[in-house]
Amino acid sequence: MPIAFDSGSSGKTSGASTLTISHTVGAGADRLLLVAAACINGTDFLASATVTYGGVSLGAPKYAVTATANNIVRVWWMVAPATGTANVVITTAAGASVKAFVTSWAGVDQTTPISAAVSSGTGYALSPLTHSIAAASGVAVDFLCNRAASKTMTVGAGQTQIGTALAGFASTSVASYKAGATSMSWTHPDNGNANITYIAMALASSTDSTPPSLTSPTGTATGSTTATGSVSTSEANGTLYRLASTNATETAAAIKAAGLTQGVSATGAQAVTFSGLASGTTYYAHYVHTDAAGNDSAASSSASFTTTVPAATATTLGGPSGGVVGAASSAFTVGANGTITGTVTVTPSDGGDGGTFTPTSVAISSGTPTATFTYTPGSVGAKTISISDTGSLTDATPLTYTATLTAGTLTSSPLKNNTGTVLAAVAFEAYVSNPTSGALVVKKTGLTSNGSGVVSFSDGAVVAATSYRVVWRRTDTGAEGLETLTGT
Repeated sequence: MPIAFDSGSSGKTSGASTLTISHTVGAGADRLLLVAAACINGTDFLASATVTYGGVSLGAPKYAVTATANNIVRVWWMVAPATGTANVVITTAAGASVKAFVTSWAGVDQTTPISAAVSSGTGYALSPLTHSIAAASGVAVDFLCNRAASKTMTVGAGQTQIGTALAGFASTSVASYKAGATSMSWTHPDNGNANITYIAMALASSTDSTPPSLTSPTGTATGSTTATGSVSTSEANGTLYRLASTNATETAAAIKAAGLTQGVSATGAQAVTFSGLASGTTYYAHYVHTDAAGNDSAASSSASFTTTVPAATATTLGGPSGGVVGAASSAFTVGANGTITGTVTVTPSDGGDGGTFTPTSVAISSGTPTATFTYTPGSVGAKTISISDTGSLTDATPLTYTATLTAGTLTSSPLKNNTGTVLAAVAFEAYVSNPTSGALVVKKTGLTSNGSGVVSFSDGAVVAATSYRVVWRRTDTGAEGLETLTGT
């Protein structure tokens, strides 16, 4: 995982035996506490100093750099420091003039936190003071003490200064950090004549093999085609993938393939939106979080939510395309293109062409969104079947119904399965459609093939000498076959 600067603190004391600095360590994973201190006395009081954080010792100093006897820097660190606010206490053997910077970090290797270090100490430091440091894949942090009072130290390009300079005690101390650094530098006003102690350290990134953990997935419809959602994550980096589907569960691969992403910069709840959904449809929101190290969380899915249906603006009408004079048709179905407000009465009509409807009107509502009626033509010929309503809705497009004196007949060829076996005494449904427009003419159910595998039926919607496309569907297996037949 990438190294992240957590917080920085600093302090100074002169003539005392302890320096206490309050510091707060955040809750990031793979933490490191780094303490850099400079002693400005002629004696190295830091050589035998003890350093604690929250009462826990940081052990012996890891680095020591000397410019002159009165400008010495030492560095301590602690891996996995406790989170929260506690005191860093530097205790020296005798009263000393000490300045210190305390920094904490997340994402640092816990076995070898410092991968490289460079240091220098000289009474003739040039400006800018530059050091190469191999932190291209991590973060470099440096600490500098100029044994001169009130000197302006200017941080190098790309570096972030930690806090403000510590002046006083005839010296100036500063610290900074830089991600992906290959060098660190400071500019000072005493080119070639400055007593400066300097150290730069490369922090090593930890190897993250722990995937994020997702909790509390939600999804909520906000309209007929939109929804919002959220999910909480345990990591503050990487990419969140999301998908709204009609499946109760989805694989991580499917969620990532959907391509709906957003960056993650904080732990906790991540708010998302969905669009382009179908109205009146039940969905589930699915999430996967891939962290900066490429670890995928387990897929997390919300409870179901259903998009709304927009308010109806028009009625709809569907039904058969023909039948026999004096015989009731199969059912016509009336509905609406959205949610119906109140109860709407729908009345069918053939334009005064002498036919009758049963019933003469029907009612539709949000609770009963469809209704049916039949039509009995009184004469031969094409009839225009239309509807009107009491709900100020736009009327559906009328249908043409052709009435004949006798019902036409369609007879199949011998029906066989894919191995050539005749399908005798098998239950079928027939879907008869216009071969040009594809419009459904009639659906027949309850059909059975004879011993030769032939199915035959008559219906008023079938017209003699007219071609039809017929789909024969087995009701037991759902297997289908298609042929073109001519009515007789």
